[in-house]
Amino acid sequence: MAASTSPQAATTPSRLHYLDWLRVIIIGMVFVGHCVMPFSGAPWLITADVRLRFGPLLAAVGNQFAMPVMFLIAGAGAYFSLRKRAPEKFARERLLRLGLPYLVFTLLLSPIQAYYAALDAGTYSGPFFPDFLPQFFNLDGFTRFDLSFLGYYGYHLWFLGFLLFFSLVSLPVIGYLKGANGRRLTGRLAALSERRGGLLLIFLPFALLQVIVFPIWPQYQGWANTLFWGSFFILGYLFYSDPRFAAAIRRYWKTWVAVALITTAIMAGIAVLGLLGVSNLIDATRDNPDLIESILAGPGDAVRKAGLVAPLLLAYVSMAVLFNYNAWALGLLVVAIGMMWLNFENRTLKRTSGPSMPFYVLHHPFIVIFGFYIVQLPWPALPEFLLLALSALVATVAAVAFLIAPWNPLRALFGTPAKPRPAAEVSPQSPR
Repeated sequence: MAASTSPQAATTPSRLHYLDWLRVIIIGMVFVGHCVMPFSGAPWLITADVRLRFGPLLAAVGNQFAMPVMFLIAGAGAYFSLRKRAPEKFARERLLRLGLPYLVFTLLLSPIQAYYAALDAGTYSGPFFPDFLPQFFNLDGFTRFDLSFLGYYGYHLWFLGFLLFFSLVSLPVIGYLKGANGRRLTGRLAALSERRGGLLLIFLPFALLQVIVFPIWPQYQGWANTLFWGSFFILGYLFYSDPRFAAAIRRYWKTWVAVALITTAIMAGIAVLGLLGVSNLIDATRDNPDLIESILAGPGDAVRKAGLVAPLLLAYVSMAVLFNYNAWALGLLVVAIGMMWLNFENRTLKRTSGPSMPFYVLHHPFIVIFGFYIVQLPWPALPEFLLLALSALVATVAAVAFLIAPWNPLRALFGTPAKPRPAAEVSPQSPR
């Protein structure tokens, strides 16, 4: 079984273009999702008085699979990168390409976004400098012992911080997978994946782990979320270490469709009908995160006061497993679609794949700044949303094309490879 990973070098093309396409498409979806947020009714940096009818649904659907797939793609990139680099060099590269942009642009861009958010919420009305700037750099984001401070200070840049964390802490796991025992384990899992439903079984331990850790760390970007996204990163590495995994993802795409539809239907039915009091559980735990722990410990005052009964435990476990498998099935389906229809390169991909990092870094501040002024217009939600999306898109693309892309020092600051010399022939590379 130790030789099970060796065919990968011979069967995997020099670059999997569908991974680049998926990255570009998902970043585009993230852009649209952030443009939707002011009109969704959810608490965000900028909030409009008008609502898009399907805004919350679009945001929820995108969030369910977009970020997990991004971490899965990043795990695949780690596999290809570590085929050519020693772990020490890989770690240094990730520090420069992820850590440096997070640090620099958290310092430069986050205070501006926080300022506009404070103006929009009415919690501040003074000048940005010098009065507001010191208020942003406080220690309020370190009230929890987890990685949520990355989002508290970096806003959308939390993804870079989490990805850097996964890249570094997963190196011992990756080292094990490269060893003899790890190769045997990979071979067994790859053989299991060749059976229908095998990839669903492989994900089962990760889904059950969420059932255990979520009651303890239910907050967004807490340890439950960290383990959830981290599982996609590790599985992304694993799935590209043996060609049988990728073949199974593509072969059983109809299974992923079925699982995604079934889990979605059951969760929607539970939420709409309020079966087993799940809607009450969701509302109660949002205001009292310790409530789940009380339920697990047994009926108590908190449970009775919230009107919850013992069947909620079964409801909670069911919803947790359904939620995780829904995200897993959607992620596998998205990758399978990429394999079948997006594994090609054209001019559009060349133009959009390279600048994806600076686009991701810059789009959010433009949405926040433009959104602050646009939501004050006496317009319906749809025209305001379209104006926000168009203006933020034009500003972000122009900034990337004319301010970032031509200059190698700025490209390096944004974690983007240096601009190649015009006469140089660039050979295909594996995605990083």
